[in-house]
Amino acid sequence: MHSTAYNRKDHLKKNLRMMRNHWQMYLIVLLPLVHIFIFKYLPIYGIQIAFKKWNPILGITGSQWVGLKLFGQFFSSPDAPRIIWNTLRISLIDLFIGFPMPIILALAVNACGAQKFRKTVQMMQNTMNMGSSEIISTYVYKVGLKQSNYGFSAAISLLNTIVSLVMVTSTNFISKRLTETSLW
Repeated sequence: MHSTAYNRKDHLKKNLRMMRNHWQMYLIVLLPLVHIFIFKYLPIYGIQIAFKKWNPILGITGSQWVGLKLFGQFFSSPDAPRIIWNTLRISLIDLFIGFPMPIILALAVNACGAQKFRKTVQMMQNTMNMGSSEIISTYVYKVGLKQSNYGFSAAISLLNTIVSLVMVTSTNFISKRLTETSLW
């Protein structure tokens, strides 16, 4: 039993020495981890705004809980079917047309010899990339932010995330069936 404790201490010292010797590598790994934590995990706390009548003065925890009322408000609005249909339609068009086109364009531009032309086309292509989330984002701005209904905006944004998740999952399923390769 004594030797096991000794081996663990020895192993820990060896690991700490290795970390001290290669601190630059750990720093390189730490920076993306901090970025992921700040921009991916911390915002999860704010998702509860979608279920509250958010008041900036009261903050997230002090605002009144309304549950799924804001989702009901969105689905009962006369614009909801059109917005959902437009989002799905643009997502499908983007998937079946928008996915292969940048690859074809990149191959065609790469075959071109003029460096200035290639850089110009690449810059123009990057500025034109817009997805279906712009439709919902515009609606969120128009209804949620202009009318100071922040909880409603968060509920619609959460719905947009769910639609995106369904699209990715469906695409993955189709890819797995057709090519036997997928994300998971």
